[in-house]
Amino acid sequence: MKTMAVAALAVLAGSGAAFSQGVGSSPVYANGMIQYEYLGQGGDWVDFGYGDIALGLRGNLGNKTVGLELGVVAIGSSEGSFSRSALFPTVWVETSFGKFSAGVPRSAMASRIKVPTIAGTYYFTGFYQLAFNFTDMAVLQEGMDSYGVRYDGAFGGFDVGLSAHHLSSGSGSGTSITGFVGRDYGALDFAVGFEHLQGDSSSETTYTATLGYDVGLYGARLTLGDSFVMADSAYSLEAFYRPLDWLKVKASYGNYAGSSIYGVNAEASFLKNGYVGVGYFDSPDFGEGFATAYAGWKLNY
Repeated sequence: MKTMAVAALAVLAGSGAAFSQGVGSSPVYANGMIQYEYLGQGGDWVDFGYGDIALGLRGNLGNKTVGLELGVVAIGSSEGSFSRSALFPTVWVETSFGKFSAGVPRSAMASRIKVPTIAGTYYFTGFYQLAFNFTDMAVLQEGMDSYGVRYDGAFGGFDVGLSAHHLSSGSGSGTSITGFVGRDYGALDFAVGFEHLQGDSSSETTYTATLGYDVGLYGARLTLGDSFVMADSAYSLEAFYRPLDWLKVKASYGNYAGSSIYGVNAEASFLKNGYVGVGYFDSPDFGEGFATAYAGWKLNY
């Protein structure tokens, strides 16, 4: 892996006519988000940080665009006294047939079909992330080693993605294959995906789907999933209304293997990429509901 990354850096740093910066584009890019939040129940509060970002370097090599990217996923809590992070370095090349990546790519399915937040926060989504994004969470939560390849492309107006990963730890190893097919019609979008895990003595598959409607002023999203990690299927329904350009009010309901969670939150945006929010969520399984407050920044550079 180290040799591959060094070779990619050498290509990107090379000079001459074969390699050049794309016209009108920066050679450095960043995308993703970071968020810091507080959750309170009965006077007790806990903090939580969540980050999912990608930093990259790109340029032209002949008539192809090539790049080196470092994905980072991190979670942590000072009051909970824990922190975890995972790195996903890849080299990639974009051709007329699509984008090909190698190294430690992220799950193709989970990159397209996201696990919904709960009242705007990520603190209670850890188990659901594992259930519907085992490939990435095995690296983050379980510390497993990973390497693989990924393809992203478009055919006939449909976006497609496919990734293959080898996962290993001291207790065993396995293979993960993930994929999705989706389409964006403007106000309406949908995608279906799968994640298949093949272990030494087991074979399991997770299926997911999402349908969204967004006209700017209001919108909704339905997300469905059936994971081998959970005893039963899951679904989440979210709706929002935007009374002001900078203010979004959301309501959500989720049922995860028979456990229901409902929540509301209001979120205000500032400086284009920043946002702050407050919310509340509860469940019949909770003795008392949770109040939430959070702030974040979206990277799109």
